[in-house]
Amino acid sequence: MARSDGLCALFASRRDADLAIEHLVQEHGIERDVLFVEAAGTAASTGTRIGGADGAGASPGTAARDDAPLDGEIQLTVPVTDDDRPVIEGALREAGARQIRRIA
Repeated sequence: MARSDGLCALFASRRDADLAIEHLVQEHGIERDVLFVEAAGTAASTGTRIGGADGAGASPGTAARDDAPLDGEIQLTVPVTDDDRPVIEGALREAGARQIRRIA
């Protein structure tokens, strides 16, 4: 039986982390309730860059927002087995993970 632990991936925006979550759930069958997303640091943060609906031109007739708390990266933790690790790492990188590390 393959050993099980996890991966911790860092993203520049909450939007990128959400995209990774959707790929993991829809394409790789990971249950949403085992995924954990949070600010990587101690401050409340939406990432290190504006993403999604806060970006320029997000909605016609509205100005881009500049009040998002950009105080650090977003961390997504995913449980994986050794067998699934390469596929899950690939999905995280494809969604924009800036750094991925293994956790026990």
